[in-house]
Amino acid sequence: HLLRTRPAHGAYNLTNEGRWYFWRQGIVWMIKRPWGYGIDNFPTYFDWLNGAERAAHSSWVQYGMELGVAGLVTFILLNVALWRGHRRNRALALALPATQRKLAESEAVLSGHMLAMMAGTLVTGSFLSNAYYPLMYMMLGMAAASLLGSPFGPQATGVDILSNIWAATLGAPGRPAEPKAQAVGPQRGVTRLTRRR
Repeated sequence: HLLRTRPAHGAYNLTNEGRWYFWRQGIVWMIKRPWGYGIDNFPTYFDWLNGAERAAHSSWVQYGMELGVAGLVTFILLNVALWRGHRRNRALALALPATQRKLAESEAVLSGHMLAMMAGTLVTGSFLSNAYYPLMYMMLGMAAASLLGSPFGPQATGVDILSNIWAATLGAPGRPAEPKAQAVGPQRGVTRLTRRR
């Protein structure tokens, strides 16, 4: 029934449902063809079946219909990974000792800004077809770059490790770094030289 409806050409609200109509149409297509219809093809298929080109009015529906279920799942997993990474970074930064306040504040603010940017882009993308707009990829790129460039990498499993790493590498007044063990090996060459003298 949904695919056979042909409203009057040029009408923006094809029914009283508004965006729900476009979203349902895209979901039906995604179910019928889970491998997708191709990039930027939602308006084309909508025109063929309904007599007027219309956007999906949702990046999620657009990705699912055009790139298929695999494309939608990849997009969701990427955003979940970036969101969880920045939440982890912010929590670790706020847990740093007071002696590293400058590092803690800068990292917490950066991750907070990335989370706000992601939230704003993804919420507006739920009501607009932003799937291929530069803004979406700027958001993903900045969130990924700031996460990869963060000092809280995968090797940092706790605040103590971070504190020691930064205290040792930057000379920050944190916990004292462990003294390096002296190299122990045969000193025969030195001993022989001493004896010869």
